[in-house]
Formats: sequence, structure tokens, C-alpha cells
Amino acid sequence: MRPAHRWRRRLAGWWLRWKRWEFWPPWALYPPIVAWILWLTLRHGGLSVFTSVNTKLWSAGVIGGSKIRILAALSSCDERVARSWLLAPDPDLDRRTERLLEATARLGLDWPVVLKPDSGARGRGVGIVHDGAEARAHLAAEPGPLVLQEYVPGREYGVFYTRMPGEARGRIFSITDKRPAEVVGDGRRCLEELIYDDPRAVALARVYCEGLAGRLAEVPAAGERVRLGELGTHCRGAIFLDGNHLRTPALEDAVDRLASAVEGFHFGRLTCVPPPSRPSAGAASRSSNSTAWYPRRLMSTTRRFPCWLPTGCFSASGAWRPGSAPGSGDGATGGPDSGRCCERRWTIGAADRAGADLRAGAAGGTMARHVCGPS
Repeated sequence: MRPAHRWRRRLAGWWLRWKRWEFWPPWALYPPIVAWILWLTLRHGGLSVFTSVNTKLWSAGVIGGSKIRILAALSSCDERVARSWLLAPDPDLDRRTERLLEATARLGLDWPVVLKPDSGARGRGVGIVHDGAEARAHLAAEPGPLVLQEYVPGREYGVFYTRMPGEARGRIFSITDKRPAEVVGDGRRCLEELIYDDPRAVALARVYCEGLAGRLAEVPAAGERVRLGELGTHCRGAIFLDGNHLRTPALEDAVDRLASAVEGFHFGRLTCVPPPSRPSAGAASRSSNSTAWYPRRLMSTTRRFPCWLPTGCFSASGAWRPGSAPGSGDGATGGPDSGRCCERRWTIGAADRAGADLRAGAAGGTMARHVCGPS
């Protein structure tokens, strides 16, 4: 790729990041949220009053809370909670790697697995590792407490749930359709050129190029789709679309059963992954986080300007998989579809049945992968 062309496209990406508010940095996007929260604290009489929303979760599950604590609370909710393990800090990298491999074997996990900080947000420090070498490198980069968790493949949906105090049943407030970014090869340009020449991917070219550093010189065949990331996090390159058309009574029943099983849980999000080969199997939830959250249905990336004043939400997830039992012991918890985002020329989807699987939420083995609350 010619240096002059790379710099021109970097300039185009810089302009797109400021033109499209979905790419704005936190310091530019969150001041209205802070102002709104401060107003609510004055109105309701306390800076910490919002932490009362989830009475049984530590600090209501706000950013900075322990993922493993929330997973422990969820482990008794359903036999399908994904297997997880807390890896304590250890200055000896060899010993820590050995403990990770022992925990993986003890839980019966196969590669890949997920490693994430026990306390974190916005996808920082989260990685999907595919072998022991990658796991060792991730441990070296993240010396703090890490959660080892089973990886559940498939398309992700963020299902936001809320239940008012005194109500026997909650409801789904919003659904986010999380799409992985892709480029399509033409048999001529290398992967780096495809990223920089794409009308949307150029805005996050640095993120994509860092994640694919070893493949940038590859030349994909004509028509070959190359996924640019694995994580369903917007700041890590995922595309968020409105998925409220997927809301059905069956899905609401499934989500309400899972959320109601956690005592004191009233406000949060499940990141669901429908099994792709089972149209009626329902949704799977596979990860646990703490993160700031706002209604994604109001964050339509086809809008040029934000049209909302968001409220926050913590994210504390568990992972469910069909027919599994939670772990035990020390440290364990147990149709074509396409859309357009930002630039109208950006085609996102490929043929799959994930939406139909999600809508059929209660018909089979429902798995929830992510739960969240307010901040």
C-alpha cells in the first residue's frame, strides 16, 4: 500500500470519526450523561441512590464491580451457566500459565476460551485466545485478576431488561444487533488496502489493523469475506444496529425467567447468542462485564446526530449453554439478512438464522451471556 494513499485514507478516517457521532470519544459523548446523572442525584437526594436498583449485587453492578462475583450470583440461577474461573495475579508467568491450563482442563474447556479482567469496561483487556501461546501472551499483557470463561460462538444480541419494584414480571426495553465488521476481497488488493478503502472501516482502521497485524499483506480472493474482529464491542470495531424487531413474547419469557432467578436484579442487559444450527434453540449468553450502557435502539448508527439523553447501566454477565452445569470448587462458577450502517454503501450482514433463533427464545435451551445494570 502506497504511503501517500494510506495517509490520505487516515485523514478521511479522522474526518469520519468526527462527522459520525457513533465514533466520538467518551470525553465528547458522555458530558450530557454526567449532567443528567447529576440532575437526578439532586432530584432524588444522593449520589449513590442509583445503586439501589439491583439490591443484591455488589454496588448494583456498576463499572468497576467484580465479574466473578456476579457470575457466582448467577451460577445458582440455571444449569446452563457457562463455566468460568478466576485466575489470581501471579508474578511468575510460567506458573500462571500452568494454572490457566489446569483450570481449562478442570472445567473441560476446549480452545478458544475468553480471558477478561475481573474488573473492566468497554472491552479493555478482553481477548479470545485460541491456543496456549496466545493465552500466555495475554497473561503477560494483563497481570491483574482475570476471568477465564467458556467461549460461545455465534451472533451476539444485547437484550436490555428492566423490572419495576413490586412487579412480578419484567420487560425487554431494547435489543442491540451486534454485527462483526467485514470487508470483501477483490483478488487484487491486500487486506490493509481493503480496510483503508472501505467507507466505514477506515474510521477504525487503526483498531482493525492492530488486530490483524499478521495478515495485512494477505490478498483475499474475489468475493471472500474477511471478518475484522471477534468481540461484540463497538469501540473494538463491532457494528451496533437496532434489533427491536426481534422482540417476541417467547424471548421476553426466556429473558424474564433468567433475570428473575437472580434475587434483587431489576435492571440490566443480557448478551445473547442464538445457536446458529438450531432455529428453535433460543439465545445463549456467554460473557460477563461491567460497563456503561445506554439504549442502543436510540443509538441508531444511521442517524447523523445523537437524538437521546442516555442513562447509564452496568453490565454483569453470565454465560449459559445448553445442557451444561456450573463449575464448582475454588475459583469456579459455574433467509438472507443484511443491514446498512453509517454509510449507506456499507453492507453488513450475511445469510444466517440468528434473528429467528433469538425470536424463538423460550423454545429450547436458552443461554444468556451477559447481564448489566445502572451507572
